[in-house]
Amino acid sequence: MHWWGNYEKLSINILILQILSQIMMDVIKFFRWKKTVVDFQRRCYRGFL
Repeated sequence: MHWWGNYEKLSINILILQILSQIMMDVIKFFRWKKTVVDFQRRCYRGFL
């Protein structure tokens, strides 16, 4: 086992972690956006009623 094999695995792991964290950020943003939209809709419904 050569050291550059380990380095390659490490860089792949880092890449996967970066992709996962990016996905998590997108999911969090999406849920926050959805919550804001739902709150806005509720306010609109209250306004109409």
